[in-house]
Amino acid sequence: AQIDAAIEKSNPLLYNYTCFSEVFLSGIEFGSPYLVLDQLKEALQQKDKEGQEKAIATLKEAFADIHNKDYDHEVDRKVAKVLLPLYAEMVPATALPAFYTTIEKEFKGDYAAYVDYCYDQSIFANEANFNKFVKKPSVKAIDKDPMTAFARAKHTYLRQLGTDLMASMEGMQLLHKTYVRGLCDLYAPEPKAPDANF
Repeated sequence: AQIDAAIEKSNPLLYNYTCFSEVFLSGIEFGSPYLVLDQLKEALQQKDKEGQEKAIATLKEAFADIHNKDYDHEVDRKVAKVLLPLYAEMVPATALPAFYTTIEKEFKGDYAAYVDYCYDQSIFANEANFNKFVKKPSVKAIDKDPMTAFARAKHTYLRQLGTDLMASMEGMQLLHKTYVRGLCDLYAPEPKAPDANF
């Protein structure tokens, strides 16, 4: 009964994690190095020239990594337009990252318009946007960047989901060992195939 209860508790979270992983970690490639932008924002606020230069150098590497020879921005845009609404259909409303609220409130539920906005207006959307930002970086531009908000919300939710999933599986290992020991006792003295993980 304890094993059943533990599985019942963890299965919905595992399902949400699998869906999230397929959509946001494997499906949609475009993103934003929001942590580096946070460092740049801090450097701008503190008027730290060295910190700004270091963050911008890292951003240039990140831009090159995002827009590499194997990346097609338009294909990724089409993928995002399909996957964002699909994910919303597959999981409960409580399993949606914060940017889904933005889609509902600011884009009236229009996923395609939201994706176009992110893929056209983000600092990382294209070379022109990126170069304009790097030439004159500002806290305002970082705060307004849609892909930075998307990436931050995605990773915030992923961390929370991981924490919840680990908590839901707490005690499963001991329950599994107890179950396997019970099977061994049940079939004794006849040897059964051992559990390699026991």
